[in-house]
Amino acid sequence: MNCESMAFGYLTVLNNLIKWFPRKKGLATGLAASGLNYGSNFVTYASDVSSFWGIGKLDIIYPLISLAYGIAGFIGPVIGGLIRDSTGSYNVAIILGVIICSTGIFVYSSIMPNGQRGKSSLPVNTPSQFAPSNKAG
Repeated sequence: MNCESMAFGYLTVLNNLIKWFPRKKGLATGLAASGLNYGSNFVTYASDVSSFWGIGKLDIIYPLISLAYGIAGFIGPVIGGLIRDSTGSYNVAIILGVIICSTGIFVYSSIMPNGQRGKSSLPVNTPSQFAPSNKAG
């Protein structure tokens, strides 16, 4: 997908959200950006899992990451609501979320160095592997 089609998709969603929330354009922009990032994460997760642990372990590790993502999506709003109920504001919950995300970025960047990123662990086949054999069979 090229940048123009992603931008068009984002602006289409943003336009509809602004119609639904005409007085809260910041909320509409945040919702559109969150949705775009949420959907595009699934592709990068699979790529990074196969790059880091190898394609052979993708079917074991990727479901666990998806499960953790789902559990966080279920428990996160509950914890945010409890924090809001106890403090009277979402500020503490938002700051805690920023701290957790920042920690995740730091951990990810420390275990996935730039040299490792994007390299596939798939074996590279050389043309000689596909050449016909001269053995009589």
